[in-house]
Amino acid sequence: MKNLYSLMLVIATVFVSCSQIDELLTENNGNSRIDKQFLSMKWATIFICVVFFVAGMLSILASVFNWHWFFESSNARMLTGKMTRRMARVLYAALGIAIIYMGSVVAKSLF
Repeated sequence: MKNLYSLMLVIATVFVSCSQIDELLTENNGNSRIDKQFLSMKWATIFICVVFFVAGMLSILASVFNWHWFFESSNARMLTGKMTRRMARVLYAALGIAIIYMGSVVAKSLF
């Protein structure tokens, strides 16, 4: 439960920082409402890409290193309860690759 609170604190800090940057830009350039909206969307897209990358890497690393705590969690067992550990590792490696690919597709929309 403590980890969940820490994660929520980090996410709140990122969003507060992004909104403060947006406010500073608006103060410096008062007529750039469209630029502000674009910048806030850009920061949100970057944040989503980072979340996709971290989640994908966690899944891949868990499958490569066969992390017991990962595969014995109730959420992982819900998905892979009737599979062997080897098949679960292959599934999570494939999911990790797919998640990272989704993040890269979202990141391409920035450029």
